[in-house]
Order: sequence, then C-alpha cells, then structure tokens
Amino acid sequence: MADLDCHVLRVAMPSSDATFLFHDCAAARGTSGAPLLTKREGGWTVIAVNIAASRAGNLALSARFGD
Repeated sequence: MADLDCHVLRVAMPSSDATFLFHDCAAARGTSGAPLLTKREGGWTVIAVNIAASRAGNLALSARFGD
C-alpha cells in the first residue's frame, strides 16, 4: 500500500530518546512496522516506522536515533 498524498501533522518529543510523528497517511490494522518514506534528492528515505493506526490518528516512531 502506498499513500502518496499524506503529511506529518505533528511532531512530539516526550523525551530525548524518542520522537513521534502523528500523520494522516493511509494506515489500517496490521500496518505496524511499515515504513513512512519521503522522497529526497537521490531517492526514497525512511523517516519513521508506523506503530499505531486508529480513527483518532496514526502514530509513527522517528527513524532518527542519536541525533
């Protein structure tokens, strides 16, 4: 599944160890672990991993660690 017209809606950093992205990308039960990608110069890059999908919103954990 690919949603080419979705956006990061909000970024939350509850600690220095984690950054969460709230997004409106198409997601359903069973999409946990799916990558959120962005197209950059040179190709596609993983920016986060989906961890929750619900009617209230979708949540992903940032793929950036130690920055």
